[in-house]
Amino acid sequence: MKRVMTIFTLCLLCITLNAQRDSVIVREKKHNPNYELPVVHGFSVNADVLSPVMNLVHGRVYGGECHIDLNLFNRVFPTVEVGYADAVQNLGMDVTYKTHAPYVRVGLNYGLLKPFTKSGEHRSLDCYPYVGLRYAMAFMNYDIQNLVIEDKYWGTKDVKNFTNPSVYSGWMEVVAGVRMNLARGFTLGWAFRFRALLHTTAEDKVFVHYVPGYGKSDGSAFTFNYTIGYTFSIDGRKPVEKKY
Repeated sequence: MKRVMTIFTLCLLCITLNAQRDSVIVREKKHNPNYELPVVHGFSVNADVLSPVMNLVHGRVYGGECHIDLNLFNRVFPTVEVGYADAVQNLGMDVTYKTHAPYVRVGLNYGLLKPFTKSGEHRSLDCYPYVGLRYAMAFMNYDIQNLVIEDKYWGTKDVKNFTNPSVYSGWMEVVAGVRMNLARGFTLGWAFRFRALLHTTAEDKVFVHYVPGYGKSDGSAFTFNYTIGYTFSIDGRKPVEKKY
């Protein structure tokens, strides 16, 4: 009798374990269609070719800038933009404003296209749109020459020059653009930017009439830039075949 009970118990245990095993659902880890592994896919170096031309249109401004961004997940692009500008502006009444300074912008671009389709296949595009955000800063010197200060009470005029004070200015930029991949890793890009000056260490904003990397400080502005560059692929894919 004990032997029968033992056999019955073992059989019941086997049936229970087998039922539990069949009830377990093995869930495969689904791929996230928004981001593509590995994390780092490459980096790009770009030069702004439009800003030097536009600077000459808006006055005697010389300089240039370059952009470097890192490709993370084929979706997120941390970006650093560095440049230098030397400007001479005529403010009227023989008043001359001069400034020269390096400037830097740091921020992030976010690709608007998913790297994968809904079926999980790679999406291969030669161009992709993006939006971005920047915080920018310029450590500048400026000269104001032949500035006439009039004392209406005493009826006197005094000509003063302000020479080379160190000033820090910071601003924010919202960016929307497109980058297009060409053959052999070369790229073209263009972007619209909205700029707003946030703060300056100058006693009065009028003393920073022109901010390198920003432009005239009398208000916010929309600007446009056009870049050419080269993409270095780390994941082994040719840049022209990059998946977005």
